[in-house]
Amino acid sequence: MRPGARLGLALLVALPACEAADGGTTGRAGNRAAPDPFQALPVERRGAVRPFDLERLDGGRLTLAEYRGRMVLVNIWASWCGPCRAELPALDALVRDLGDSAPVFITLNEDVERDRAAAFVAELGFPYPVGLGEGRLRGRHYGFGLPFTMLVDAEGRAMYRWYGYGGEQQIQAIRRMVEAEIE
Repeated sequence: MRPGARLGLALLVALPACEAADGGTTGRAGNRAAPDPFQALPVERRGAVRPFDLERLDGGRLTLAEYRGRMVLVNIWASWCGPCRAELPALDALVRDLGDSAPVFITLNEDVERDRAAAFVAELGFPYPVGLGEGRLRGRHYGFGLPFTMLVDAEGRAMYRWYGYGGEQQIQAIRRMVEAEIE
């Protein structure tokens, strides 16, 4: 077996060890997903989201604190990430469809080169705030990979965390959670 193949096999075998005892998943940053990825965490299990203060793609700073008191949908992405390229337009469509009841939608980009982020945002015609992580967010704000999406309640606690893109099932789950939270 080639050395690279052994490493890939070792990583594949090691990943299930990231499961928490309750069936949720825990990343290096201590992020915990609901045991059922399409259900919001109960209020008593919601933990505070780590604060961030990042340069914005369009200038200025982007912080989670500035949105305190409002529900926020946060998506961490990179231009080179295929699933991110599918998920961002779907989240955009969801936010537009929810209209006045939509959470604030902000994104954090993991591209090391801001020009790549800017090109992708221009390609999408994306009107949302983009914070620049410059490859430094992994381990602090997410642990497994991209895309990473969080729905944050008005108190700044994560009510939903999702690694990867779960397609229409994920988008509809976010819709249900938003609608349930505002009732």
